[in-house]
Amino acid sequence: MPLQTHQLPQMGLLLGNPFNNPDFKKLFAFWNRVLEENGHEEIEDFNAKVPVLRSWECSRRNSIDPICREAKSSYFEMAQVILRNFPFPDQESQGIWELHCQGLSIRQIARRMKREKSKNAIHKVILDIRAKAGLKHGT
Repeated sequence: MPLQTHQLPQMGLLLGNPFNNPDFKKLFAFWNRVLEENGHEEIEDFNAKVPVLRSWECSRRNSIDPICREAKSSYFEMAQVILRNFPFPDQESQGIWELHCQGLSIRQIARRMKREKSKNAIHKVILDIRAKAGLKHGT
């Protein structure tokens, strides 16, 4: 008898991958539906062969640490000042910085720009503006 289906009589558990169990899959689907109905935004893509993170935004924006929250708030206040006063080299750089000021991730900015620029190029624009404006702290 293969290990995956071997029943342990004293514990009533199946050995092997517990996530391949049909009862687990039903329970998982139920709770995901409940969470979604209550406004939870899933950050993992469970439809992928190996679950991967779709976004890091949850952990970045919803920090419960008051010091981190204050630091991020200060950073984005300064980013707004830069947006209003910094001499951007071109409209595209200014647009990237404006989206960054709204708290969008590099990946989200790339999507908004319909991938006209790579994520690496967008990240470089943000880093360059930070450096030229003297902004040390970033997200």
